[in-house]
Amino acid sequence: MSRRVRALLAASALVTVLLTACGGGLPTMSDDAAARVHAEVAAVRDAVMARDADRAAGALAALRTSVDQLRRSGDLTPAKARELLAAASSVQAQLVSITTTTTTTTTTTTLPPAPPTKPGKGPKPEEGKDREH
Repeated sequence: MSRRVRALLAASALVTVLLTACGGGLPTMSDDAAARVHAEVAAVRDAVMARDADRAAGALAALRTSVDQLRRSGDLTPAKARELLAAASSVQAQLVSITTTTTTTTTTTTLPPAPPTKPGKGPKPEEGKDREH
């Protein structure tokens, strides 16, 4: 499995964690918290899809901050906060795989040496110059 595919799967896992928060049972986050987290997860996913590791890292940092704030305010259960943060960590670990590497190639061209001149075949000196009588 390629690294890009793993990064995309990790981002998808983060989306899945968010979607399961909206399932049945006791609510794990408020509607406002779900909307906020959903928007931030979408920003992470979009950055991963664009192969923009810097933007993805920034989006993950914003998501972590929001999760922490929402947990402290009671809009997100501690268990759901741990789950979201674990998924975010998984995506973060995969960011290395979406960075592009630039390879620089240097080409050196060597010209062949000039052909040797044969004696007597070189340029003729001008007559009358530098001649002593």
